[in-house]
Amino acid sequence: MVRERVGGGPWRTRPADGEDVADVQEALEMFMREVGLPAPPRGDQWLLHLPVGVSGADLQVNGPVVVAAIRRRLEDLLGALD
Repeated sequence: MVRERVGGGPWRTRPADGEDVADVQEALEMFMREVGLPAPPRGDQWLLHLPVGVSGADLQVNGPVVVAAIRRRLEDLLGALD
């Protein structure tokens, strides 16, 4: 489902179409690449539930830092990930 608001109009919810799905996949691939993670598989359904008070902009700004910290911790535990 897509929840959207055009201009200052009311919020509306509608089923996602192919263009919506492609846009989300492209955005996910770009974000994952930017933070150093592999692209998610195509065709999988991805949902993003942000904690209260955290916006998409917060995730964009802090995502690379969080992923780098997780990667360092995993490498400490498991060795090199490459």
